[in-house]
Amino acid sequence: MQRLRVTFSKGGAFRYTSNLDLQKSLDRLFRRANLPVAYSQGFHPQPKMNIAAPLPLGWQGEQELFEVWLSESREPNALHQDLSHNAPSGIEIMCVQEIDLNSPAIQSLVLSLDYAVTVPGEFDAVGVQAKIDQILASPSLPRTRRGKRYDLRPLIINIDQQIAQAAGVPVIHMLLGANQDATGRPDEVLDEMGFDPFLARISRTRINLKQDEPG
Repeated sequence: MQRLRVTFSKGGAFRYTSNLDLQKSLDRLFRRANLPVAYSQGFHPQPKMNIAAPLPLGWQGEQELFEVWLSESREPNALHQDLSHNAPSGIEIMCVQEIDLNSPAIQSLVLSLDYAVTVPGEFDAVGVQAKIDQILASPSLPRTRRGKRYDLRPLIINIDQQIAQAAGVPVIHMLLGANQDATGRPDEVLDEMGFDPFLARISRTRINLKQDEPG
């Protein structure tokens, strides 16, 4: 038995793929590469595969993470080549690492999430900075998610804005926390700033794990 952690990007039309369909696509990817994915026991065996932090529909992921178990060991560099060769359009395999079989579940290791957000239309950098400062100075930001009340403010580690070098477009960077009770979401931060989150382009640039330093 071998446990692998795969870093990949999810973009293009694939950003509109649901988490369930993404798992099916990853399973098919391993099948095309003729890799022996391990399956769970029981009446309905499922591939042993976990995605670290599923992305909502429409969001792009630049360094996503999932773990998979193989019934037979393979060399990670060769696996990287096999997966890259067979990956569908919109999925890029960036790194394959072998992980100790007894390591905690990857979902439990997620510490924080980095996002880059662009908002269409005229962009008042001074006004946006004022909104950022107001949010960072707020002692609490009460919100309701799925009928449950929670405080968004402790989940906001940092927000800043920069100008994208290539396009010259203002980008809002967010570093948001994750814990067992709640995870910071950039669309809710945008809502607090007065932007329509459905018009924004949201890209998750990194998933920070507990053994990593936040980006």
